[in-house]
Amino acid sequence: MTTPPQTHTRWVALDLARGSGLADLRRVLRMWTQDLARITQGVPPLADHTRS
Repeated sequence: MTTPPQTHTRWVALDLARGSGLADLRRVLRMWTQDLARITQGVPPLADHTRS
């Protein structure tokens, strides 16, 4: 390996509500992915409640 190790990492732990399944987790991760794509383009995420 010639790639240096990352300096920082982020960990996420999820505690799903009782009765939630894999489809629910996929839906949440898809929403996060879409919001992150928006943020990298300078557009606020869909769930942004701050005033512009």
